[in-house]
Formats: sequence, structure tokens, C-alpha cells
Amino acid sequence: MYLPEKKAPYKQQKWSLYKRWQVFAPLGLALCGFGLCLVSETSHIMHGGVPTTRWVVQGTISLVIFCSGLAFFGEAVKCRALYEMRRALKKHQKKRLKDFKAKGKPNKSGTKSEPNT
Repeated sequence: MYLPEKKAPYKQQKWSLYKRWQVFAPLGLALCGFGLCLVSETSHIMHGGVPTTRWVVQGTISLVIFCSGLAFFGEAVKCRALYEMRRALKKHQKKRLKDFKAKGKPNKSGTKSEPNT
């Protein structure tokens, strides 16, 4: 009996930490600025005698935009910190491997062998 081959499910590409930082940092800053501008506009509307429901809704939306900007910027800071930590760890591991190869590997008797030159 012939069974059709199953296709692999769609695999979403993961963004690197550096790419996520490049996208989230400016987006977070832009959303924070836009949200603060809307909060300022809402305060002008509030003191202008506009009905309460309008400025309450607009103020809520502006605060949601501002807080989402903070969340995006916080995610950008986290991604950049993880990126820098991983980069430093890789650099440290490469240095340790280089030092290990330069010193020579221990043999079965416990003494170090001479490095190959």
C-alpha cells in the first residue's frame, strides 16, 4: 500500500538576538514618544471641556501605546544584554581552547605532552 510522504510542518525562522535588538529598540522608542504625545494631547482635550468618555478613551489608548513602547524597549535591552553575554562567552571559550592547545594535552600518565610544533 502506498502512503504519501508527510510534509514537514512549516518551521518559523528565529531571529537572532542582534536582529531583535535592531528592530525592538527603535520601535520601542518610537512608541514611547508617540504615546507621550498622545497623553499630552489628551490632557489638552480634558481641560478643553470635551465630554468625559472621549478623553478617558483617548487617554487609555495613549497609555497603552506608551506602555507597549516600554515593553518593546525592555525586550530590546534584554536581547542586547544576552547578545553581549553570549559574545563574551564565545570569546572566552575560544581563548581557553587556544590556551589549552598551546599548553599541550595531558597523557595517560598525567604528565603534559609537548605541543606539536
